[in-house]
Amino acid sequence: MHTAFETRHFLVDDQATMADYFLLPALTALSFVPEGQDLLGRFARVNQWLLRMSELESVIEFRATLPPRAPIEHARRWAVEHRARAALRLTTNIAHERCQPFIS
Repeated sequence: MHTAFETRHFLVDDQATMADYFLLPALTALSFVPEGQDLLGRFARVNQWLLRMSELESVIEFRATLPPRAPIEHARRWAVEHRARAALRLTTNIAHERCQPFIS
């Protein structure tokens, strides 16, 4: 991808195509996490493509319809509670397996 931008402004041509629009959400999501930011930081041409895509009128109009980016509290609570229950089950299973030879 990085080398494709040596000769073109977009993935396939000098105009955005379906390929660009399909890739945009994935790379946008990648930019939300520190690991993705580090990875994307290594590829200046990919970042320039992201900037070009974000300047397209259709992308600007679409993004204007999205709600503000903020944590989804019920999802956050579920993740915290689920991890705690999963850790408890794992701990209980390990303890049970370790005690099993002595119970028999």
